[in-house]
Amino acid sequence: MTDIILNTDWDDLRFFLALRRHGSLRKAAGALGVNHGTVLQRLKRLEATLGALLFDRTRSGLVTTEAGLELTLHAEQMEDSF
Repeated sequence: MTDIILNTDWDDLRFFLALRRHGSLRKAAGALGVNHGTVLQRLKRLEATLGALLFDRTRSGLVTTEAGLELTLHAEQMEDSF
């Protein structure tokens, strides 16, 4: 999965990190200045690209999967390098 992550669009990773940090589509959308539908579309696209579910959707919000935790490390490293 690491090779795929390195070729992932930074903008998609930015949306992913907002979801990780805010825990819901609406809160992430507010932080990014977009609507929640845009955040959901980006998440679905990223999950399709990686071939992995990044969050479990629960009534209390989003719970990061193992794949999501792995992606978090790489995305934060990329963020720090910018």
